[in-house]
Amino acid sequence: MKKHNFRYLALACLVTAAMSACSPEDYAGVDENGLPTMEGVDFNLNVDQATNEVVVSVDKLPEGTYPVWFIDTNQDGKTDFYSTLGELSKIYSSRGKYSVALHLGNRNGFSRGEVRKDFTVDNDLLDPAIIARLSGKEWRIDHSVAAHLACGEPTTDGTGWWSAQPDEKADMGLYDDRISFTAEGAYTYNPGEGGTVFVNKGSGLYTEFDPHNDADYMAKVDAQTSTYKIEMVGDQKYLVLGNKTLFPYLSTGDQYENPRFRIEDITSKKLVLVYANADIAWHFVLTSTDDVPAVPTFGGYKYDSNCNMWKNAHFTNDFYYANGDGWAANPNPIGFKDNGNGSYTVTLPDASSQQWQAQVKFFTDMASNASTKYDFSLKFEASQDIKGATVKLTKHGDDGTFYFADRVDLAAGDNTLFFKDNFDGLDMENVDLVLDFGGAPAGTIVKISDVVFKEHGCDDGAGHPETAPAADNTAYAYDTADNLWKAIDATECEMFYFYADAAWAPYPDHQVLKHEGKSYTLTFPNATSAQWQNQVAFYTPLSCAAGDTYDFSCIMNPSVDLSNVTVKLVRHGEGNEGNFFFAEQVNLTGGEDNVIKIPAKSADVNMETIDLFFDFGGNPANSQVVIKDIVLKKTAK
Repeated sequence: MKKHNFRYLALACLVTAAMSACSPEDYAGVDENGLPTMEGVDFNLNVDQATNEVVVSVDKLPEGTYPVWFIDTNQDGKTDFYSTLGELSKIYSSRGKYSVALHLGNRNGFSRGEVRKDFTVDNDLLDPAIIARLSGKEWRIDHSVAAHLACGEPTTDGTGWWSAQPDEKADMGLYDDRISFTAEGAYTYNPGEGGTVFVNKGSGLYTEFDPHNDADYMAKVDAQTSTYKIEMVGDQKYLVLGNKTLFPYLSTGDQYENPRFRIEDITSKKLVLVYANADIAWHFVLTSTDDVPAVPTFGGYKYDSNCNMWKNAHFTNDFYYANGDGWAANPNPIGFKDNGNGSYTVTLPDASSQQWQAQVKFFTDMASNASTKYDFSLKFEASQDIKGATVKLTKHGDDGTFYFADRVDLAAGDNTLFFKDNFDGLDMENVDLVLDFGGAPAGTIVKISDVVFKEHGCDDGAGHPETAPAADNTAYAYDTADNLWKAIDATECEMFYFYADAAWAPYPDHQVLKHEGKSYTLTFPNATSAQWQNQVAFYTPLSCAAGDTYDFSCIMNPSVDLSNVTVKLVRHGEGNEGNFFFAEQVNLTGGEDNVIKIPAKSADVNMETIDLFFDFGGNPANSQVVIKDIVLKKTAK
């Protein structure tokens, strides 16, 4: 009780001083006989395990008293003075056992007795954005970059004293190690094929493997499963592993005993961590990309080159912003800022759910002609994942005449390059750029930079992308047990049709479909002029679970050349535009079997039923397409 007496006396003095200063009455001083008692007093305790919020409250207090809460905030077994509120709430970031004690206070001081209750928080409160970027993949030391392992002064980022050059530690069993995280807080370390962990010579760890040659060494270890959590200290985030947890490099004994890493940077593909103690800071760069031999990559065309027509172009902007199946206008406008030098920031305050619901248009004074070939590139950096952002380079006032209308997935925090090289020109007095971020979550910010539109023959010094290896155009075998589509061919599948003229007025009759076995013949008596004006969809009973990976192929033989034909495998139902396996555009050569092969595409969500969409918008009148040998099968592991 002695340790409490000092606290009670100090708090009583504070109350006495406050009453003396605030009350016009004479105050006779503290009367110890008048201290409140806890007889018959209880309080409410509620723990919300979903949010880690703990709420304590008192329904009824003796007259002239008020609550004084003492709450354990750090699992050290001691309660700290916290509040005198009638109802108190606190969110705990870490799972564990805690306690709360209630005393009563009045003008004479605080009760000597207390009502104490213990409670348990079941889970660590993990940052959802960080967890989404960490989990579901394998991380490794990124040996291709400088400072993938480095050290420096303890208050720095740990790169000032020494840093490893690319592949410098290739012989030390470091680069085959893998770590992984689950969304539920589990951490796994795998020592790789070599079965070793890389150990600092001065760490005092695994000394039985130390050859005592004044050099770091490799130690034989087994794979290990542990835990992790994300902690916040001010604005700084920390990755905290369970005690005595392995990591690809064991820099110090205390890193192993209490592994606590400052998160310097994190995207879906890059993780930069710093471990620091009082003497040194260690710097680690990890990546979740596949470990393939490094080859020079194309970084986009040069914005500052005189070849770049965009650099000197003038433009105005237009925006379209909607959400939901009814395409209701969003309450807030799209934010747009021109940062100069071909850099722009787009802010999307509200959510959208479908393609074309978050359009940013650049109406330019650039021109092009049919006798010239062109190049185009730009870069994106999005604050949140966007599946299927659209990049469309089009003729002003004519949506049906365009160079491309491609979709690209943007991973949060990554710099994504989009480019087109050496494409045929079209006669356009004014070339417009339309970007669409339909499906982006509310609060997404997208930075657009290094926009380049140039003649292919104008050398800006950036070079050109390597010619991609010839695609494997061998269709998947149709007549196999794992082809799910054979069941669809054996029935008359429910179909969807949309068929409209240039003004988007629906034609009175839809496209003509003839189904024979594994072949579908579509006849288009009327012309269309724009994407999505000639849609045909199979509403199938097929289903899949989130994360399932499938291969798809089909053969299409049109009577005439058709450009920018859309093939899309998507979750059934309106409003599911963002929930698809793929949405590809292909060009078809008339009179030939065109193989469309799309391997290893994963579902982001559970799909109770799956639809297969085709769109032939832009077709001439009296044209025909045969679709056959459709294959949909699970990707072989």
